[in-house]
Amino acid sequence: MLELAIFLTLVLFALVVSQPLFYLVALGRASHALSAPAYVELRQQVNAVMNVRLVPLYGATFASVAWLAWAALARGESLLAAAALFALAGLVADGVLAVRRNVPINALMSGWSPASPPADWEAQRARWSAAFSVRQIVLSVTYAALLAGVVASR
Repeated sequence: MLELAIFLTLVLFALVVSQPLFYLVALGRASHALSAPAYVELRQQVNAVMNVRLVPLYGATFASVAWLAWAALARGESLLAAAALFALAGLVADGVLAVRRNVPINALMSGWSPASPPADWEAQRARWSAAFSVRQIVLSVTYAALLAGVVASR
């Protein structure tokens, strides 16, 4: 049961952390090079997809990390349990940051017209990117700690 919890958690968390890692590797720089209409259209399309897929993914990931923490504690594997609890805290922190900082900007962007974006679209993009940068760090550090905990406990 513990092995299944480890596998499921690593797969689901990898899906969660893939978003900020891909943004770091490619999408961030590419989106900053877009014209205003192209950027608005991109954000609106990405947000529409993410609004549908991200909440269930985060829920499943949270549940699997909680299951991993419980299973590790039940088997007396304190290092693995600590890594899972740290991962749980990282997911919560990322969720809070997203809801407080990125989601309100996403909501603004959803109402923009690609043909006539607001005059402050670049400032909003910068605010969104700054908030997402913090989330990238939180999720990357959290996932690295989870991986290290799994490897060190085996």
